Amino acid sequence: MKEKILYTIARIGILLMANVICSILAITLVSWVSNLFVTGSGGKIKIKEAFFESGGVYSFVAWILVLLILLILFIDDGVKHSAYESYDSTSTSIVLILLFAVYYVPVLFMSRTSGNTRTGFKGFYFPCKWISERFSLSYEVSALISIGIILILCLAGYVLAHAIYMKKHPVLDWRVKNPNEEYASKDE
Repeated sequence: MKEKILYTIARIGILLMANVICSILAITLVSWVSNLFVTGSGGKIKIKEAFFESGGVYSFVAWILVLLILLILFIDDGVKHSAYESYDSTSTSIVLILLFAVYYVPVLFMSRTSGNTRTGFKGFYFPCKWISERFSLSYEVSALISIGIILILCLAGYVLAHAIYMKKHPVLDWRVKNPNEEYASKDE
């Protein structure tokens, strides 16, 4: 039980840290890459302005980075849990629901804030900004869509990693160890 609580707290901490770090990293990376392109003059196409001057690009890169970090983390968890025979998609789903709650619930109070607090909220939910700009949605809806997609993909990655690992190592599968156990439970 203690391990599951620590696992949940660690995943919540990683989500919050990844969100902040990826927002800063995205702006740094996109700015660095955009400086590699030469700005066109006259009738030439201005590649730098076309691709990188929009605020949505920074936000999208931050969202992709958060997605990649969490997806790699949950795929690794799926492999490790399978290897140590502690695979449990139910508890992982509960962790993902808690991640959703910790990420999404604060944005519901964003409309009631002003000044520096509102700026802090917009900074924290920066990876959702691209959805808000692209589809003209509020921050609440864009945060819902953003974290929803990320967490669904994380759960799919966790389950897929387990399935692939079990296919490679069928000896660890309990049905292979005792094939009659499944049928014995149906007869009772």
